[in-house]
Amino acid sequence: MDSFLISYAICVVSLLTIRISAKEFNVLSYGASGNGITDDSSAFMKAWKDTCSEAASSATLVIPKGKQFLVHPLIFTGPCKSGTINVMLSGTILAPNGPDQWNASDLSTWLAFEGVTGLSISGFGTIDGRGKGWWDRSCRYHPGQGCFTQAPTALRFQNCNNLKMLNTNFHNSPQTHVLLLGCQNVELGFLNIQSPGTSPNTDGIHIQFGRNVSIHNSQIADGDDCISIGDKTYDIKINDIKCGPGHGVSIGSLGRDGEAVQVNNIKVKRTGRGLVQNVTFTNINFTAVENPIIIDQYYCDKPNSCKPTDTGVHINDVRYSKLIGTSQTEVAINLNCSNNVPCTGIALDNVRLELIFTVFVTISYVLTPGASGATSLFNVVDYGAVGDGKTDDSAAFSKAWKATCNAPSRNPILIIPATKIFLMKPVTFSGPCKSTSIHVLMSGNIVAPNSKMAWKGFHINRWLAFTHVNGLTIIGSGTINGRGAAWWSQPCLHKVPKGVTCKGPTALTFYRCNGLVLKGIRHINSQRNHITISNCKDVTFSNLHISAPKTSPNTDGIDISGSSNVQIRNSFIGTGDDCIAISSGSSHINITGIACGPGHGISIGALGAHEEDTVEEVHVRNCTLKGTMTGVRVKTWQGGVGNARRISFEKIRFIRADSPIIIDQYYCPSRVNCKNETSGIRISDVSYRSIIGTSTTDKVINLSCDQNVGCTNIQFNYVYITSTVPGKKAYAFSFNAHGNYAHTRPVVKGLQA
Repeated sequence: MDSFLISYAICVVSLLTIRISAKEFNVLSYGASGNGITDDSSAFMKAWKDTCSEAASSATLVIPKGKQFLVHPLIFTGPCKSGTINVMLSGTILAPNGPDQWNASDLSTWLAFEGVTGLSISGFGTIDGRGKGWWDRSCRYHPGQGCFTQAPTALRFQNCNNLKMLNTNFHNSPQTHVLLLGCQNVELGFLNIQSPGTSPNTDGIHIQFGRNVSIHNSQIADGDDCISIGDKTYDIKINDIKCGPGHGVSIGSLGRDGEAVQVNNIKVKRTGRGLVQNVTFTNINFTAVENPIIIDQYYCDKPNSCKPTDTGVHINDVRYSKLIGTSQTEVAINLNCSNNVPCTGIALDNVRLELIFTVFVTISYVLTPGASGATSLFNVVDYGAVGDGKTDDSAAFSKAWKATCNAPSRNPILIIPATKIFLMKPVTFSGPCKSTSIHVLMSGNIVAPNSKMAWKGFHINRWLAFTHVNGLTIIGSGTINGRGAAWWSQPCLHKVPKGVTCKGPTALTFYRCNGLVLKGIRHINSQRNHITISNCKDVTFSNLHISAPKTSPNTDGIDISGSSNVQIRNSFIGTGDDCIAISSGSSHINITGIACGPGHGISIGALGAHEEDTVEEVHVRNCTLKGTMTGVRVKTWQGGVGNARRISFEKIRFIRADSPIIIDQYYCPSRVNCKNETSGIRISDVSYRSIIGTSTTDKVINLSCDQNVGCTNIQFNYVYITSTVPGKKAYAFSFNAHGNYAHTRPVVKGLQA
């Protein structure tokens, strides 16, 4: 069982009040009141003592949901008898409200775990440091009598190996939120760390003397470094972090050894000796950041007090790759290395940063002897685009695209500059192009005509389209606004006979574009579906924000058809239809880290409307669906031929979703003249694993398989879904579905082996 699965299993124990084999020690059973006023410190220590002394293979300290526990400074010490210690933190832990209520002489730490091996913390609970009372008396901002130069760290782990902390919230620590000291083999994931941008020294996570630490899929906003890495740290991996406000992700300030890390931003203290090497920053998006990239070997926290020295930390093999975004400062890249110990092996590859107010682009390749590359820039303004949101800029974009596509350089770039709004009528950007690597740097905004009458003379099936363009990369922080409200109530351009239906334009279409990358853009209010991927290979979409009102019809987020090797990750999609829909001819589709809702969830199908439809190797992981009309579903028409196979839904969380899990082989949305055929799409090898959440309906699992063909090898493992309907118990329905289930509630009784 992997770490994520363990965290989810712990979480669902709390949700469903079922018991796992681990022995549990609930702080309420030891006298904790949980009213947020009474001091529950003693009860916590008694419960910890019994948890740590338990000889079973796994012991769990339970901090239950719906309670607020006031706790004064505590240290939970090990070693413990069990090799696996779980803390199921579902409630809220409150610190004393400011320094006047602090009853300990040690101001360095509020909560600490020391020498505990195999510790796992999860449960969606909150640790609230109530730090405002400390910030208001910080000597940094409020010098004078009675100020504090030090404030407590909210949670310290010291010498805790094989540590996992998942799905935990931190609010308003007096100083650093999480401190790792001398810990090895650590995973921190799905954390939400929040304090005001003005709160002093409230680092999100600080690592010192650590090895093999993974921090991933978290949001950190505070008054200091989101993540900081100190001396003697090795093998640190940081992925999928949303950082800000704060001071970014930093290495330093160092005077000794630090190596093998994957982060951004380097601060190195000039005094001292040592080494920083093998550092990689990749796939990072900056939004309105001051000083995005820094190496500073002259760092001094007290200006004019640091003396020059002949020694220094050697910085070697630092690589920046695929970095994009905007800077609030004109100097976006600052490599300030020592005269005595210069930096070596610094490489920048595909780095594109621009100033918020005046466009500029920095494009560099690996800075080693012999490396070179020619790049041409094509700014749409230079081709006549006005960018006032009123003038039709379609012709200027077409001219700029033609020049970009015909450029013989290795990396031509089409620039859509910031602070401008470009009105565009339907345009198709066609290839093939001379270069195998075409970039569009989209920092400005594109809007559709505000009236349907502006579409006269154009086909209304699509607005913006890229066709036959291989190696296309579109990146930036700009917005595509379809202004779709005029189309939602009546998608026909002209009056049509009664009974005739029309479809509005797809906002952005990619047709036969292999090696496609779309990253960072915002897409709102499409006329119909926002993005269509058709007959494309090797596609990566990430960090997108797609939104339209939940009442807007047919405004799918992303539709995929006839495409393979598609990755969609780390994006928000909330519309009036499917967040993501996968249609016939698609294979090897990977969807991860999607926040979906409102909308109709993530769908495969509907298949079977054509002679033969097949979808295979679709894998959906680490997604949250909130307030969706359906959850994850496979839908097919009666009478189809083909397959839907090798499909997995894993680590999915539903929040008040309607009909979370559906296989529907009787799909007929009109409910009129529905077929009743003897043939059907064959659905097989579909797995649901590590899924939790709530449903607004009591039928939370619905497997309606074809009466003739049926569904085969349908697997459920660790699936726990409850109903939000008062007095209604969740249940599962299964017809002609064959497979197995384990650790699943509600049980899928009709699932035949």
